[in-house]
Amino acid sequence: MSPTVGERRREEILVVAAAMFRERGYSGTTVRDLAREVGITSGSIFHHFGSKEEILFQVVSEGVEETILRVNEARESTSDRHEQLRRMLEAHMLAMVEGSSKTTSVLFYEHWSLTEPLRLRLLDVRDTYELVWDDALANLGDVYADPISRRVRRLLLLGAMNWMVQWYRPDGGVTVPEIAQSLYEMVINPMAAAATSSGMPH
Repeated sequence: MSPTVGERRREEILVVAAAMFRERGYSGTTVRDLAREVGITSGSIFHHFGSKEEILFQVVSEGVEETILRVNEARESTSDRHEQLRRMLEAHMLAMVEGSSKTTSVLFYEHWSLTEPLRLRLLDVRDTYELVWDDALANLGDVYADPISRRVRRLLLLGAMNWMVQWYRPDGGVTVPEIAQSLYEMVINPMAAAATSSGMPH
């Protein structure tokens, strides 16, 4: 079923807002600026969204959902547990630097601009995503069986990947798959090596 005119306009507002939030920051983007960029009046924005804050919430939550879809597809593309992690790393990074404006803008670092009710809703979305990673790491077994150790490594992985939007450049001489491989070797492989050297089955 084709989207309605209203649905297409709503999506256009979100896409433009995501790009503007990335370029100017949430506080530096006014509803008037957003409306001008979309080509509508400021009042028309509120026909689709109750507030500027609601726009931010939708941008971030839909960005997370898009990333979850990409990462789950990568995980399901192989049955090898270690290869799953490497492909998940690559999928997350590609979402951050080559995905839609929602995933490449304010995906994980503008949530503090939300008031508590929406921030708590967003944390539920984020927790759902982190569970995807926690489950994949837990499936490796051995040293990853410890919840605290697993949580530390999960946070290290996500923190490193999310920060890519601050420094990655396509012409920087290194590709996203190469970065994913390096991160995999630094965080995942050392733990596998430790399990092997301690005599634990891998």
